[in-house]
Amino acid sequence: MHVRRLFVALALAGLAASTTQLPAHAESGETTRVIVQVDHISDKQQVLDNIDQGTAEQNRTYRSFPLLALDADKAALAELAADPNVVSIQPDKVGSPSLAESIPFIHADRVQQLGFTGAGQTVAILDTGIDRDHPFFGSRIVSEACYSSTDGTANEVSLCPNGTASQTGAGSADAETAQCLNGTTNICFHGTHVAGIAAGAGTGVTGAPGNGVAPGANIIAIQIYHRSNVGCKGNPPCAQFYYSDFIAGMQRVYDLRNDFTIASANLSGGDASNHTTTCDGSSTKASIDLLLSAGITTTISAGNESHPAGVGEPGCVSTAVTVGAIDADASGNEVDSPASYSNRGPLLDLFAPGTSIRASVPDDAWANLSGTSMAAPHVAGAIAALRNAYPAATAATLLGYLRDTGVDITYATSPTTNATTPRIDLLAALQQGNNPPSISADAGTVTVNEGTTATNAGGFSDPEGKAVALTASSGNVVNVGGGRWSWSSTTSDGPTQSRDVTITATDDKGETATTTFHLTVNNVAPSISIAPGQAGTTTEGASYGVKALYSDPGSLDTHSAVIDWGDGTTTNPPATAGQINGSHVYADNGNYTVKVTVTDDDGGTSSASFPVAVSNVAPVVTIDPAQVKTITEGSTLTAKASFVDPGTADTHTASIDWGFGAPSTGSLLMTTVTGSRAYGDNGSFTVGVKVTDDDGGVGTATFPVQVTNVAPTAVIDESGATVVNGVPTFIAHSGQPIDFKARSTDPGSDDLALSWSWGDTTNYLVNPPGTDPASSPSLQPRDVTDAKSHAFGSACNYDVGFTARDDDGGSSVDSAKVVVQGNAHLTKIAPLWFLQTRAGLRIPPVDLPVSTVNCYLQVAQQMSPVFSEARDVSTMAKANAVLNVQLLNSKAEFDRQALTAWLNFADGSFDLGTRVDTNLDLRLDSTFGAVMAQAEAIRLNPASTSNQIRQQTLLLEKLNTLGF
Repeated sequence: MHVRRLFVALALAGLAASTTQLPAHAESGETTRVIVQVDHISDKQQVLDNIDQGTAEQNRTYRSFPLLALDADKAALAELAADPNVVSIQPDKVGSPSLAESIPFIHADRVQQLGFTGAGQTVAILDTGIDRDHPFFGSRIVSEACYSSTDGTANEVSLCPNGTASQTGAGSADAETAQCLNGTTNICFHGTHVAGIAAGAGTGVTGAPGNGVAPGANIIAIQIYHRSNVGCKGNPPCAQFYYSDFIAGMQRVYDLRNDFTIASANLSGGDASNHTTTCDGSSTKASIDLLLSAGITTTISAGNESHPAGVGEPGCVSTAVTVGAIDADASGNEVDSPASYSNRGPLLDLFAPGTSIRASVPDDAWANLSGTSMAAPHVAGAIAALRNAYPAATAATLLGYLRDTGVDITYATSPTTNATTPRIDLLAALQQGNNPPSISADAGTVTVNEGTTATNAGGFSDPEGKAVALTASSGNVVNVGGGRWSWSSTTSDGPTQSRDVTITATDDKGETATTTFHLTVNNVAPSISIAPGQAGTTTEGASYGVKALYSDPGSLDTHSAVIDWGDGTTTNPPATAGQINGSHVYADNGNYTVKVTVTDDDGGTSSASFPVAVSNVAPVVTIDPAQVKTITEGSTLTAKASFVDPGTADTHTASIDWGFGAPSTGSLLMTTVTGSRAYGDNGSFTVGVKVTDDDGGVGTATFPVQVTNVAPTAVIDESGATVVNGVPTFIAHSGQPIDFKARSTDPGSDDLALSWSWGDTTNYLVNPPGTDPASSPSLQPRDVTDAKSHAFGSACNYDVGFTARDDDGGSSVDSAKVVVQGNAHLTKIAPLWFLQTRAGLRIPPVDLPVSTVNCYLQVAQQMSPVFSEARDVSTMAKANAVLNVQLLNSKAEFDRQALTAWLNFADGSFDLGTRVDTNLDLRLDSTFGAVMAQAEAIRLNPASTSNQIRQQTLLLEKLNTLGF
């Protein structure tokens, strides 16, 4: 935080008679805190005795400084200004803490690793006290004191634990007293943070951000601040210090110079002034100089007012080491540019990290703070670490190491001027006062084969006689004594492991010397052999394995392998753990030479060969699972099979034995065999499929086939028949021959017997004169037409049957309708047919036989769509009822005349083609068949009127009466 002092500097009122400047005097009755510098320490009491008119009270006494810290009124100030023994009178100014991290950035971690931790040294921290039991400090707080004076009002409170203005001894710098607390906030956090940066030790401490700069150094903690309850930039309370208390603290450090080896004293505070030139008139200079005379450096923060070319007091004192802060980026990493808040300029001695520094704070806690207050303890700790390394060096020498080796940071101090200030690099500073070691190698080049051990040797020395650590960029180096070293390295991969080897000698300050020689590692080719027991025979299509063994002194080599199988193919199996395992399938039989080659990653190669005999394997044939095994005679059987042959380079032929006759050649499509053949007769057969490879290997498979008989067809040719009510019907008169023709086909090569229902049978042999044997699979399908003529003796309805039967018992039947009419020449009227259909006694020859009448009724029903579909005449009784007179029922009377007409047709007096006169003009203008079709259509039409039906009835009655 950027805290300015809380008072306005006293204006100079004028000059005393002796040229001593006098601060602006207080009003009458008021006093002013001043620090008076006298010529000599022995003059202090005389100056006090010379104050007669005014009042002056000593606030602090200093044994080692020619200074008086007084609270003086106006008259006393005038007397002091006139005293010839007074060199200067300065306000007893109020100072405030200035405010952050960072060890690796200044390479302090490297210095600590070298063992220079500030051990045996002590750093004095003049600040707001210290958290005495913070784990960051352990038991390294070796002395405490408190100098905390106030103005005597309630506005200021002493921070000494005993409440007085001074206290020494254990606990006197405790930063966790009640007066340090503002509620739960500790206003004395600053000194604990500063001490942690300078000398905190984080090893084994939970939450620690790492070590401070000098984690081995002891700490003198001096509380020089008081609690101010007013001002504080409007945010009281805060911690502030009087310069007189700082000087008292410096006196304490000086007094302890013989008790502890004190390397540095740190003040992370000061006022907000902007000094562009030295302020060696400052009241603080005498104390800074006195400590410097004892070899103790005073590090002071430059201030946080962003002055581009000036620093605050007491940082402006020429003998102080004034420290500014560098910045950090957004990630918290230090960057070599001034922090925006840091004062800087020609009076600045050094830069150090000061932005967002994480370190200890009271209550065993940690916090990130920023400011030049954080930069100064980096330098105080650095001086302790350097004193650890160079205990006899002067303070000026150590400061010179830091200045001369720091990283220069150049920055603007005005629009036209720049300044350059180094940022500390502790490792470089450590090595500034050191003389590095030397080292050499006996051999500039070492050459070996891989798998052997490479060696070299050489000498080394350190001009200061310090111990030297030896390291090698690779391999192992040992100190063999007498300023000699020996190096060795096992090799396992040439030439990959060829390299430059650097041997480094490192002294106690971390400085090094190196010597480099070149190592050449030659590659050695691997050796290979076929594994014992390697099989020398196999079969085509089988997986054949090869095993080879190899070794390579280059144990880090990687290897690749190639197997040439001798048949034009190669494979690249892995080569691991000294073995090569490969497998191969030979596509064809033969004698081959197998060659196994191993190559390392550096190109070294070896091979081993041996013969292998590969024998042929016959193909294996499998009938297709979906193979049809039952067919009918005359149809074609398709055979399908597949085969596998491990000899993938073989060519193949195929044949199929169908179970009769000569085998046929099978069709080959890749590994599928197909073929087809027709079977002419039923029977049981065994079909065999054979596949032969080009080396004579034969594979076969068979399956049974059942060929079933197919009955012959029987079809009567009805092309000459008359279609009656949708049924083809042969019509003839009794005794008149009818020509019949029928056809029979059979896919089987069978003998056929064709017969008619009246008893005619004809045998048609497939291969006359002999009969067909039981099995005759040759393809001879049958197609036979049988023509016959037959005359029926009686008028009636007939069903003519035609049967075709083969020699295996298969048969088919067809039938045809036949209507046979009588041979009468004259028609009969309805009453006569009424009498013919009566029941009772029959008187021949007038009455027709009952059988004849029934036949005539069958003919009528065959020919008419009315009988018996619309009107039942299936018996003589029913027909008699139809033929009875029914004048009042138009349909019944129609049925009477229609049935009469059809009975006349059956009797033979009408043919369907008989020409008739339909309109009584004595001209034959139609046929009987046409008249009957029209009349019955009108009868059956539901839409026909009674008048229409009567007209047809009269026409039929006319036909039945006249016969034409």
